[in-house]
Amino acid sequence: MLLCDACGTGWHLQCLSPPLSAVPPGQWVCPECVKLRREAPVGPEMALPKAAPVLFPNAATRRRDEQAAALDGVRVKRVLYTGQGRQRAKSVVWGTVRYRGALARPHYFLVEWDEGSAEPMGITAVNRLLVTG
Repeated sequence: MLLCDACGTGWHLQCLSPPLSAVPPGQWVCPECVKLRREAPVGPEMALPKAAPVLFPNAATRRRDEQAAALDGVRVKRVLYTGQGRQRAKSVVWGTVRYRGALARPHYFLVEWDEGSAEPMGITAVNRLLVTG
């Protein structure tokens, strides 16, 4: 099972076109969200599909909302690799997590990268980028 980092929908690997044999590394966006992003105006706030807000969340959703709120202002880093073999280069991009509120779920955050760009992100993606130690 593969979860879309944009909308949170689950997909069976064999149901995708073309089917995948393994879960890809990093972030993955489903074909429907890719199509919506192509049709939507450019911008981090507008590129994601809007789901109806859950106004009366259950206990598990409230706990997740509290965990997300606690991440506001933390620093994250993304390691980027370019090239192949001996020519492979590594660069690190740092960013700051900005909590957008519980009604923005599943994309609680806007990560503002130090280079000047920003991207919406869910709690799972932010947890993968957290700086530990």
